[in-house]
Amino acid sequence: MKARWIPLVAVLCGSLAGFVYADPAPTGLFGLPYNEYQTWPACNSSGWVPYGDPYSHQYHMQLNEELSTPKYHMGEDWNGKCGANTDEDAPLLAIAGGQVMFLDDSPNGVVDGQGKRLYIRHSFPYAPAPNDVTTFDSVFLHLKCMEPGIFEGSTVTKGQTVARLGKTGTIFAHLHWEAQLDLTLQKGRNPYEPPPLTINHALKYRAPSLIVDDRRDLRGYSVPADGRWYYFIMQGNAPSSTMYIMRNGQRKSLKNAIAAGWIPSQGIRHEINGSWYYYTDVDINFFENGKKYAINALVSGISQYILIPRNGFQEDRARLDILHAVEHNTGYVSVKTETYGHDPNWTSDFELHQMKFQLSTNQTVYVYQATYKTNPLIRFTNHYDTATKQPTGWVPIDWNRLY
Repeated sequence: MKARWIPLVAVLCGSLAGFVYADPAPTGLFGLPYNEYQTWPACNSSGWVPYGDPYSHQYHMQLNEELSTPKYHMGEDWNGKCGANTDEDAPLLAIAGGQVMFLDDSPNGVVDGQGKRLYIRHSFPYAPAPNDVTTFDSVFLHLKCMEPGIFEGSTVTKGQTVARLGKTGTIFAHLHWEAQLDLTLQKGRNPYEPPPLTINHALKYRAPSLIVDDRRDLRGYSVPADGRWYYFIMQGNAPSSTMYIMRNGQRKSLKNAIAAGWIPSQGIRHEINGSWYYYTDVDINFFENGKKYAINALVSGISQYILIPRNGFQEDRARLDILHAVEHNTGYVSVKTETYGHDPNWTSDFELHQMKFQLSTNQTVYVYQATYKTNPLIRFTNHYDTATKQPTGWVPIDWNRLY
């Protein structure tokens, strides 16, 4: 039967024969994959919920202990607020501009348990990434159907309806949503990973809600090319890694905009006690709420944009920070996300997050992350160093690193 469905998909869904994929142009603002204010008539309530029934609501990297063999869930599950199947047929939206990389529209999906599935590739300016651009696949599983005009190679825009929520390959209607940073992951790979969850495999994914939440709010300023510095007062806190310069529809990070001759090498200036300063490395700047900054343009048509992280998924950021803290320490082998813990009242200024790891010696140790309450982008980690056999002490995280 599967052999018959594959060519049928190509005919019905309009897949492009010989389609050669290229990374889409970097996009800016992101949005949720659903209408967060949608009302569900069954209970006359609106909104979506991430957690609940263990079979249909799970967070990123959660250990599903209800299965006959416990496995880690490498995506997120979302349901309409009324639960069960009340959200079936809800429209699912493209989170940003991008390109359809892959789809499977056969009745229950070619891969057992995944149902109908859709992969959309997105790129965005992000300073710590190679070439200052991050590219990832936003993956939707268990779909009811694709929207007309959605086929491999088609482009999508932010907020465009691309599919309908369903329950193909599963029991309850819900959205299974992944962010795959490893673009070589097998398309039919099971979204549940059996223990042990290695650090390397865990970092092939990100919590998709974290990426979107960091890129939903935008501050923008036009910069005339008249040789003068233009000043702005920052609203919110944001790292320069989320900032981009736009000209003629193109988006570039600060460093890439300097290389293109759009802005001067000084990039951005900021005021400290009445004097103006700039970093020679534009990627280590941090925009603080209420502080004064300035930008200059060398060519016409320049606008600058700064995305303001909402910090609504701090537990996902903490788990990621903890993974990054030990990803290059070969003594650390696997992570036990089920041991994650959070103390919001650790000190008056900081919240504490912790998670246990398995070492190559079979010893288990905790890695810790501390988040500053007033500005949650200021974080520190502390872990056992297998080389020195001593704690590292509290090490500041590069505030420009979000993923």
